[in-house]
Amino acid sequence: MLELVNEQRAANGLSSLCMNSKLLASALRHSNDMATNDFMAHNGSDGSTMEERITEAGFDWTAVGENVAAGQETVSDVMTAWMDSSEHKANILGDYKMFGTAYAYNADSTYMHYWTQDFGTGDDESCEGSNSGSTTSSQSDQTQQQETITQDDEVAGEASITSETTSPTIDTATPTETPAATTASSATSDCKARRA
Repeated sequence: MLELVNEQRAANGLSSLCMNSKLLASALRHSNDMATNDFMAHNGSDGSTMEERITEAGFDWTAVGENVAAGQETVSDVMTAWMDSSEHKANILGDYKMFGTAYAYNADSTYMHYWTQDFGTGDDESCEGSNSGSTTSSQSDQTQQQETITQDDEVAGEASITSETTSPTIDTATPTETPAATTASSATSDCKARRA
């Protein structure tokens, strides 16, 4: 996933992002939550916001952003959907330095495949480990989770920002059949935050 994000950034004359374990932990927490509790949204089932999850993971941020997704089956597909959405694309091409991403699977849920991308900048934060890995969480049912870290980037997801839809419509919460990208709000929305 990071490789595809950095390819998009390079194509737009931007510097590469690096992997940050705190952003990765925040993304994993949220993907697991969405898969376990069968929803897709920025706010967690416990009411947590993106900023709260990233802060609780220990990331001392000055700017953060998030993309969430559900339903698509490959990294390539979810990246295409995100890049086709101006709000998601703005996060991918945003003024961030670090990145964390996670995927969770639950065969017994509506979407089955759940994604989170967390972006961040922090004066006291740094990159760790391999910049090409992804984190994957697989669930055999909603009560048993099994987390693994893998170098395989062919995992799944679907683009969305703020809605729990299952239809290819924009900004609707009416369940139908197939999920698709939805729009996000402005820079003060729940998908971006900056500290003064």
